[in-house]
Amino acid sequence: MVLTAPFSLIWWRYLYDYAAAFGERDTVQTVGTVIVILTAYFFWFEFLPRLRRWVSRK
Repeated sequence: MVLTAPFSLIWWRYLYDYAAAFGERDTVQTVGTVIVILTAYFFWFEFLPRLRRWVSRK
């Protein structure tokens, strides 16, 4: 849960109300949770390791 904190805060604080206007609240919550988890995964386990390798080469 700590790894998703920055992304879940953005989702629930800023984006959820806009997304809730487009669909059923249960569906929006589920889709939003999946998006938060996927975004956190790609940021922590894909983007940052690649960035670290790129910086260490220079």
